Amino acid sequence: MFKTAAKYALVIGVSSYGPGHQLQNCVRDAQNMGQMLIDKAQFADDNVHILPDPELADIAREVLWLQHSASAQGLGLFYYAGHAVMYRAQHRMLDTHYSGYEYQIVSSGYAIEEVIRVLEMFH
Repeated sequence: MFKTAAKYALVIGVSSYGPGHQLQNCVRDAQNMGQMLIDKAQFADDNVHILPDPELADIAREVLWLQHSASAQGLGLFYYAGHAVMYRAQHRMLDTHYSGYEYQIVSSGYAIEEVIRVLEMFH
């Protein structure tokens, strides 16, 4: 089934945050995941978008790409390695601008629920 279905992946790794909030392996983990999808799961190179240390605008742009790629017969995969928080009843992935302050959560965070909505378009 998966060999003939169109397969798309958005793979994000964020290691670079403000002082005291850095993560060591997230970018490497994302790069390894993306390469594994190409090498082992037969995703086409062009259909695997890997974002190392993205800003919020980069994440939004690539989620839109994933949304435009969605099809009823396709497979959509999302992978995120980095800091995330629950803020005001919403789960948010944090971009490189986050350095530990609450006021940064909205401006540095992307709603995970939006990604889930896009992935639901793939069934």
